Amino acid sequence: MGSTGDARATRRPTWRERYAAQPRASIRLDYKSHSVRAYADESGALWFVLVDIFNALEKRKTWPLRKRITDPKDIMLVLAWVPNVATPAGGGWALIQATNLSGLEAMLTFSSLATAPGFLRWAHEVTAAGERA
Repeated sequence: MGSTGDARATRRPTWRERYAAQPRASIRLDYKSHSVRAYADESGALWFVLVDIFNALEKRKTWPLRKRITDPKDIMLVLAWVPNVATPAGGGWALIQATNLSGLEAMLTFSSLATAPGFLRWAHEVTAAGERA
């Protein structure tokens, strides 16, 4: 009887339990005519949703940019509600990738995209404004 109690105490939580314990509310940011979701971590640092970044940059082939983020500390999975009209509930929970400012810099600094410098400058301004507040 004592061994089952010990096993439960040492059991690692599943990813659903870990994310359920840390609900994250998204922050909607506007970049030109695009909406970019961001999430704040425990320290207050912003994490930008990669899908929204690629949409704002009007970039369809995303892997060449995504693979430039080599530091695992610059990528985070966020459990978020994703609206989808194809489901009866009108959406569902999904793990989405987000990156911090360091990951954005790694991804966009040497990019040939014409929109990359403006987006990176905007991200720096948004992050700085959040730190001042």
